[in-house]
Amino acid sequence: MGKVKDSQQSARLPALYAAMQLDTEADAIADGVLTEQQRQAVLLLASGKRGVEVAAELGITQETVSRWRNSPTFAAAVNQLLREAHAGTIADIRSAAGDAVAVLTDIMHNSQDDKTRLAAAMAVLRTSLQLDASIAELPTTPAAIARIELRQRRNDGFDDLML
Repeated sequence: MGKVKDSQQSARLPALYAAMQLDTEADAIADGVLTEQQRQAVLLLASGKRGVEVAAELGITQETVSRWRNSPTFAAAVNQLLREAHAGTIADIRSAAGDAVAVLTDIMHNSQDDKTRLAAAMAVLRTSLQLDASIAELPTTPAAIARIELRQRRNDGFDDLML
């Protein structure tokens, strides 16, 4: 590892250990943990904006956005909003799911074309398997984010020893 990367990782350790103390899910946006500008950045990032767009919109540097993104508390706030948005989307899909399944079921049972019937069946299965996949696993507490990074650092250290 390069010297710059090593010093950046070392400088980050106190923040990670402090985050380990924050093991309850808190609404970082409402709790006053983040500044108003950071709260705006969280909302923009969670809405799909890229870091460079967030920086331009808020009149800050890309490096500031990057530094914030490396904060476990900031990252937890972004993840929390992503999870909430995902939950809303899932609720919308679930409310329409009955109709969609009825249409697909009708196609599966009544279509004369085997390819169409198979495509309908696969669409139902694929959607049901994807609904709760990745977003549900996003860590939403600073402690969870810190644990993941510390675990990854330990694993990377073991990998370095194996080389």
